[in-house]
Amino acid sequence: MDKALACTSLAKKYVKSNDGISALAKDSNENGNTNSSAKVSDLVKNHELSLLTKISNEIDMRLKNRKFVVIHGLKESSNDDESLENLFSLLKIDKPLQHKRLGSFNISKYNRPVLCELKNEKSIKMLMLVKKNLRNENDFSHVYINSHMTKLQRDILLEKRKNFKNFTSKSTADSRLPPVGHNNLSQAKSMNTNKSASKTTAD
Repeated sequence: MDKALACTSLAKKYVKSNDGISALAKDSNENGNTNSSAKVSDLVKNHELSLLTKISNEIDMRLKNRKFVVIHGLKESSNDDESLENLFSLLKIDKPLQHKRLGSFNISKYNRPVLCELKNEKSIKMLMLVKKNLRNENDFSHVYINSHMTKLQRDILLEKRKNFKNFTSKSTADSRLPPVGHNNLSQAKSMNTNKSASKTTAD
């Protein structure tokens, strides 16, 4: 599924950028400008090669990342080995083969994420199933474990979150609007009430 998503996303970018090139190639052919047409043809081939290279690199990175997770919120410590051993022991998962903090240490900033390599994909899947149990542990209640994503995956996830947020905001705003004809109905009821009151007074 990830491979298909990567290919689709990159292919869309290619098609969008290639529309102008195709139009230029068509115009060059119609005007008999063979030199320009040849240059455009080379440009299209370069775009195709670039697309295939990007897709290949994306797939390679995702395959490589399959045995890695990123842990956020783990307190900075002089002994991360012990902290990680306690964390993974609670979850009954074998501790990482290796790990490292991401970024430069700065005491005034938040705890740096920890990149961990596990022994196989099975361990990763098990970890993803039980990571929610950390919510019940005081020492690790603010620790979050996520898959190690590529930049493209992060961009896609960010875009999905933005779309969902916009959709939710719009749905909430729409739910606060009065039904169609609400004002007219209210005015009609008010007029009828006033008429009834006037008639009663007159009687």
